[in-house]
Amino acid sequence: MYDRFGVRLSLINSLPPVAEAAGVPIRFLMSLGGLPDDALQDNHRIVSRSQIHAIMNGLARKSGDATIGFQMAEATNPALLGLSGVSLLVGRTLGEALTLQSRYMPWLQRGVSIRLQKGSPRAQWTHRMYKSDPLEARFLNEGVAAFFVRTLRAISGNESARLHVVLPHRPIVPLRHYEDALRCAVSFAPGQDLVIRFDAALLGNRNALLRETGPSFDPSSIGAVPADFVISDEALLQALRQMFEAAALMGRLSLREAAAMVGLPPRSLQRRLAEIGTTFEESVDDWRRQTALALLSEPDATTMLVATRLGYADASHFIRAFRRWTGVAPGEFRRESAGPV
Repeated sequence: MYDRFGVRLSLINSLPPVAEAAGVPIRFLMSLGGLPDDALQDNHRIVSRSQIHAIMNGLARKSGDATIGFQMAEATNPALLGLSGVSLLVGRTLGEALTLQSRYMPWLQRGVSIRLQKGSPRAQWTHRMYKSDPLEARFLNEGVAAFFVRTLRAISGNESARLHVVLPHRPIVPLRHYEDALRCAVSFAPGQDLVIRFDAALLGNRNALLRETGPSFDPSSIGAVPADFVISDEALLQALRQMFEAAALMGRLSLREAAAMVGLPPRSLQRRLAEIGTTFEESVDDWRRQTALALLSEPDATTMLVATRLGYADASHFIRAFRRWTGVAPGEFRRESAGPV
C-alpha cells in the first residue's frame, strides 16, 4: 500500500529533540523524507504520510531504537498539532475532548478515522490509518498510541488508569518493552486498527488540562488538509533530489524506495516522471553527475569516498559513469581542475 494522504508536518513536532538525543542529524532525516533541512519550521506544511513514515523509519534504523515512536510521543506538544491538538485542551470532559479531537482531525491529516465507542464498563477508542502498510506505519502507530495513552491519563487526571492497547502490527521487540513504555497491557492484532480500551467512567472526568479562557480558534483560519492531496511536479522533483543523498548512503537508492517515500506505486511514479519529461534513472544520473563534480572539488574527497556518497557499491562503477559524463577519469578531472602547480 502506498500512503499518499496529506499530513501536516506538525504531526512530528517532537522530531528535533528526539533526533538530537539519539545523535541522528535532522538534515539526514529530512532528506529521507525528501524535504529540505528547514521544513519543520513550517508546521502547516502539507506532505504525504509516506514521507513521515520514511523519516520515522530512518530515525529508528539510525538510532537503533525500535520503539523510538514512544519517545516522540512523550516529547509531542499538543498545542503544536493545530486544531486537532488544541481541541484536546478545551473539551470540558475527557469524552468531549476526544470527540472534538476526532472532529478536527482533517485539519491535521487525512486518511484517518477515529471512533469512540462508549460501552459498559469499558470504552474503546479506535484509530485507523487508511492505505498504510502496518509495518511501514508501525512507528507512527506506536507514537499515536503512546500519545493518546499519555493524553487519556493527563486529561482524566488518573495517571494509574488501567488501559489496554492493541497495535496493528507484529511486535518488533519483546512484549515487556512495549508494556514498560506504555505502562499498560499491550497486545497485537492483524489489520489497520489501533485500539485503546479503558474504563468508560473516565469519559465523564473533568478535563484536568482544561483552559478556562482557552484559545479561541476559527477553523476557517487554517484550512483542512485537502482530501485529494497530490504532490505537485515541482515538489515531486525536489523531494526526489532531497532523498537521493540519504538513500544512497543507506544503500536504498532505488525506484521502489523513492516511490514508497512519495506515496506512489513505482509504475505511477514512472508515469509522473514521464509526463514531466524525465525518468527515475535520468534523475538519479543527473544528481550523481552534479554531486560528483561538486565533491571532486574538495581536496580530501577520494574516488572511493565519492563513489560511496553516490551510492555505488564499487568504485569502478563510479569511474565508468564519470567517464561517460566527462570523458575523463575522476583523478584526471581533479588534476585538470587544479591547473598548473
